Amino acid sequence: MPDYTSTDRLYQLCRERLTVLEQLRVLALQQLDVVHSIDTDGLLSMLAQKQSLLDAVQRIQSELLPYQSQDPEQRTWSSPQKRLECRELADQGQRILQDLLSMEASSIETLRAQRDTVASELELTHQAQEVRSAYDCHELFETSSFSNDTPLSLEG
Repeated sequence: MPDYTSTDRLYQLCRERLTVLEQLRVLALQQLDVVHSIDTDGLLSMLAQKQSLLDAVQRIQSELLPYQSQDPEQRTWSSPQKRLECRELADQGQRILQDLLSMEASSIETLRAQRDTVASELELTHQAQEVRSAYDCHELFETSSFSNDTPLSLEG
């Protein structure tokens, strides 16, 4: 009797991976909204949620590693249907993973643009403060007792 435990485990891992990746996709879509709304607290909370899912994906990926070195044609499946389903699970997972990478890149680009905008605004604020300080010094000089209208007496 053939041993199907190895391919059954492969199927189970592919199903688990797909489930976690789907959960990550939901969070990634929410993250895009949070990033666009400039909600830093919400973003930090979301990243914490994503981390546990990313840890799960990493664990599953490490369990899938031994299967990558195997020749797929040499695996013994309980049925051709089970093999096809496993292939579909793996393909769906890859598509979602590509979507996740794209969404993550979009979030990063949006965050960079927001960072650059804030940096520009801070620079303008700093320049405005310098101009204000210069005017304040000028006004102080003109209203002081040492203005040009007051003769300077060197006599004691």
